[in-house]
Amino acid sequence: MKSVDDSSVSLVLLLMASSSLFSMIGLLQLNKIVQDDLVRSGLHFSHAWAVPYWNLMSLVFALMWVNIIAAIAFQSYLLMQRKKEAKSLTPDAEEQHSQAEQATEPPRESESQQKETKPEAQEEDEETPSVTSVPP
Repeated sequence: MKSVDDSSVSLVLLLMASSSLFSMIGLLQLNKIVQDDLVRSGLHFSHAWAVPYWNLMSLVFALMWVNIIAAIAFQSYLLMQRKKEAKSLTPDAEEQHSQAEQATEPPRESESQQKETKPEAQEEDEETPSVTSVPP
């Protein structure tokens, strides 16, 4: 459930940042129209309309950059939290995995016990006399 929440948050952050970027591109196009086309068409430059226009453009660009930077910062924070959780879960998971393996495997004899039992069995075979039949 948590990974679904994280992925939806990441998607929202990506949409916020990309919409801000596309809005900034649109505002640049609007600015180009105002500065080039409308001035050529007879719009007379006046500080009465230019100053509020510039202030509004600056404010909108600043807010969009804040939006993009906040989305990147929060996404980075989420990634760091995921890495920390993965690191904290990794030792526990490895420990549980090794405990599960030990529980399922039958107990093994150590190598020293195996070495001791094999030569003894071979020595007993060599020392045991074999009965041979004697012809009458």
